[in-house]
Amino acid sequence: MLQTCHSLDPNKLKLPKQLGLREISKDDQPFLDALFLSARPHLQLINLPEPLLTALISQQCMLQQNHYQSEWPNAEKRIITQARTDIGKIFVAANNTSLHIIDLILLSAYRNKGIGRSLLNSLQQVAKQENLSLKLSVDKQNGLAKKLYLSMGFQVTSQTETHDSMIWVSRH
Repeated sequence: MLQTCHSLDPNKLKLPKQLGLREISKDDQPFLDALFLSARPHLQLINLPEPLLTALISQQCMLQQNHYQSEWPNAEKRIITQARTDIGKIFVAANNTSLHIIDLILLSAYRNKGIGRSLLNSLQQVAKQENLSLKLSVDKQNGLAKKLYLSMGFQVTSQTETHDSMIWVSRH
């Protein structure tokens, strides 16, 4: 189902000085594959020759990106940088009632350092200024992310076998 959305202006996000966002280019595919794998360490346990495993991961990553593009064609897709080093990605779609975090991944070396919290705080501020809710879906296996979201005021709105849908609403 195509989501009606418009673009979020990334310049509205007030990030700490060391963090930045840049557009994704075709040269970023190896980095996006590495991010995809970092969020799915169980894929490293598949008993395949390295070239086949690399191809599988790349294929799965491309399938995910194609799905995002078909569902949210106007979403902002950015690489997250810290001191000009690529450390993650964030995809966000906007409509008249909400911002939807489609994907937010940091390389494992940059997790649990307050970076995700800073990004979420920035999105919460934009949502508050625009009188929008902030929505996301979290994999049930990602307990640390869910704990972060709950600590930041998100509430579970629905559950599937694999994911929890969550929402944050500004309390003016």
